[in-house]
Formats: sequence, structure tokens, C-alpha cells
Amino acid sequence: MTTTPTELSWAQVHAFRLQRHHLTRRAPKKDLAKVVGEIGGAQAQLMSAAELQIATRVDCKVADVREALWQEKSLVKTWLMRGTLHLARAADLPLFTAAMGRRWIHVRPSWLKFMEVTETELWKIVAEIGAAVDGNPMTREELIAVVGQGKSARVHELLKSG
Repeated sequence: MTTTPTELSWAQVHAFRLQRHHLTRRAPKKDLAKVVGEIGGAQAQLMSAAELQIATRVDCKVADVREALWQEKSLVKTWLMRGTLHLARAADLPLFTAAMGRRWIHVRPSWLKFMEVTETELWKIVAEIGAAVDGNPMTREELIAVVGQGKSARVHELLKSG
């Protein structure tokens, strides 16, 4: 059985994309985390940009985005695509974590030299971070207190910088 490909106009493609990204009609506030999941996260290098991206798509205020992140914990702030900060739906974090496994990371010698760590030291720190946060959400400061114990001031500085 053969199927005939469906032809779409550019206007149809644009309409689909706008609708799929919740830009034609704002979703109700109760769907805030769901919408963040459907758009694959909101880029959050600047937190205000992420808050506005979400508030544009959801009938909510910036304070509601902050509440979802810090009180409800239905959103998380983490490094995702391109190694940049994003807000993502907390329920999606295991999937993103699995997809972002360390095998995609290519550590350049110039980066290691700039960071003043060896590749062995880097992967040891990564393993320590993984062990520290395993089932235990932590702030960066709490993580540094655990992982940075006994480490140089440079490592503390690196952990603070992300």
C-alpha cells in the first residue's frame, strides 16, 4: 500500500508551528508546566527572558513562573541544549538527563587548561556531583558545600560559575 504525501502550504506550516508553540492562544495557568514541556523548555540564560517566554504562552504572571520553579517545583532550572540554562518541566528531567549523558561531551584540551583541571579531575567532579544529587535536589550552594569539600579555591570558583 502506498501513500500519497500530503502537501502543505507555508501558511499551513506557520500556523501549525504557532499553534504548537502556544503562540496563537494562551493556555490556562493550570497548564503552565505542561506548556513548558510541550515547547521543550524555555531558554533561561536570562531568567526574565524565560519568564516572559512562558507568560507569553500561558495566562499567568511572572510570579506564577517563579512559584512553579521555587515552591511547586513543577519546573526546574538546569543546563540542557547547547549547554545553556533552561527552565524545563520537572517531570521531563529524567528524560533530558538520560539524553544529555556525558558521551556527547567533547572536552577540549584548551578548555581543561583554561579551567585548570585535568580530564580525570573533571570526570571525578562530575561523578561526585551525580552522587551528591542522586535523589536529593540541591541548590548550587549546597552542592558546592558537598562536592567542593577539600577542593582548591579554583574548583570552588568553577563550581560557582556553572
